[in-house]
Amino acid sequence: MRTYGATPGVLDMNFGQFVTKGIKFGLVGAAGTVLNLGLLYALTEYGHVYYLYSELAAIIIVFAFNYIGNILVGNIKLDKEKKNDAV
Repeated sequence: MRTYGATPGVLDMNFGQFVTKGIKFGLVGAAGTVLNLGLLYALTEYGHVYYLYSELAAIIIVFAFNYIGNILVGNIKLDKEKKNDAV
């Protein structure tokens, strides 16, 4: 299916690609959840940081981790990659 003027997305994939992308997204998210809990525990217990500050730091770190993780597994395409796919 060709989407004129729109960014290629969910409508341009078949069901198998959609499921594969969903599984990858879920695995990155699950890894982020484990990392968040680990950072919260480590910063609070071993770093003796107040738990709200520990959670704020963990959220910021995990946000970057999830974004980079989704780029690496192919769930997010950068602008230069989108332009190459349009040809």
